[in-house]
Amino acid sequence: LGYGVSVVPGALPQMQDALSLTHTQQELSIGCLYFAAALGAMTASSVIGSLGPRQCMTVSLLLCTFGLFLTAFCTSFQDLFTARVITGLSIGLGYSAFPPLFNEVSSPHRQPLLCGQHHMMCFGLAIGFVMNLGSYEGDKEDE
Repeated sequence: LGYGVSVVPGALPQMQDALSLTHTQQELSIGCLYFAAALGAMTASSVIGSLGPRQCMTVSLLLCTFGLFLTAFCTSFQDLFTARVITGLSIGLGYSAFPPLFNEVSSPHRQPLLCGQHHMMCFGLAIGFVMNLGSYEGDKEDE
């Protein structure tokens, strides 16, 4: 999940060419995910309360799969924006549902070991950003 979130900024130059994105549209397509993730996290407690952590995680994973599928096949900025918002909502729900789900499915003496899952997500983010550094070509306007 962390790698999937962080790899899109590195793919932005190719997406810019394919979708004819302006700089503002590029910024909006990246930033809307984080805003939507915050909204997803704010609504997660009511979703977890009504569905339970397992079903909330299932909904989150389905939304994430759908959002990433839409991102892969978008043909316009509107499609990209919608896909990134859906993916962001799923991320907010998922990150909020992890702790109660871990408490539900694990025995008390194993719960501290499961905290490493959050570290692995952060590690995935870091790996994605490092991989993006290798694909950076610099501003084409500077040439």
